[in-house]
Amino acid sequence: MSVSSVIQQQISVEPLASAKHLVVAYSGGVDSHVLLHALHSLKLSEGYDFELSAIHIHHGLSSRADAWQQHCQQICQQLNIPFKTANLALELKARHSLEAIARDMRYKKLYELATADSQVLLGQHQDDQLETFLLQLKRGAGPKGLSAMSRAWTVRPDTADTKQLSYYRPLLDVSRQDILAYAQLHQLKWVEDESNQDVQFERNFLRQQVLPIMQERWPKLANTVARSAALCAEQQALLEESCEEKLQGLRTDKNSLNILKLQQLSQAWMHQVVRYWLNQQGIQSPSLAVLNRLKPEVFEAK
Repeated sequence: MSVSSVIQQQISVEPLASAKHLVVAYSGGVDSHVLLHALHSLKLSEGYDFELSAIHIHHGLSSRADAWQQHCQQICQQLNIPFKTANLALELKARHSLEAIARDMRYKKLYELATADSQVLLGQHQDDQLETFLLQLKRGAGPKGLSAMSRAWTVRPDTADTKQLSYYRPLLDVSRQDILAYAQLHQLKWVEDESNQDVQFERNFLRQQVLPIMQERWPKLANTVARSAALCAEQQALLEESCEEKLQGLRTDKNSLNILKLQQLSQAWMHQVVRYWLNQQGIQSPSLAVLNRLKPEVFEAK
């Protein structure tokens, strides 16, 4: 199925079918450029009534960042697409990678710039999903981590904020090869981030040195791993349903946990419920080593 056909299929079903405003997170790279171009072409040829706009985030990590920002603005002017941009001032934090800090700040800025109830579309594709799955596997992740990237999710960062924003990845079933073929067919011009060649970054190491060998041996690897990620996501959803049921009898009025009742669970369920409860509080799940210390050092402490 062509890139245009996949995107047309995606915008014909919920949550995109009823969306009034689609916003492309536009880096200027080939993935987001193809997504923006295909949406614009479909809007013109098929008469879709959604509003289409683009947001570019300037991270300031490359000496070419200003040129990328100008490129994105020029492309949007040529296509008559409303364009917003913002510059980030990244601050390094202890035990946080620069990549993670940039990602978190990018999502925060997208939330600020996108209009309420927008669907923000991201350009990650099937090969990105494969990379994410393998990185999570290398880190020893369980079903949640191996679910890799979600196709859709909704955020409201501040509980006092009534603004709601939804994110969607319409290209998760599309290969990098098909995206490049679309870009070449339509003679698109995109920017190349030189940092993508730096194999010191784990994702780049996978992309440049590991995956070419694996995909030469198993050409359908990205497709089959995508199925595995979807199955893990399904299992994680069922697990969270069960955790929510168990939490009903464990929560106190102050949203803390009743330790005596928690200790009546098996160790595996105890770990799952604590992880789920912490995630609800916006706290990152602790490692298995930390969870194994809960019972002897906390629950059974004098």
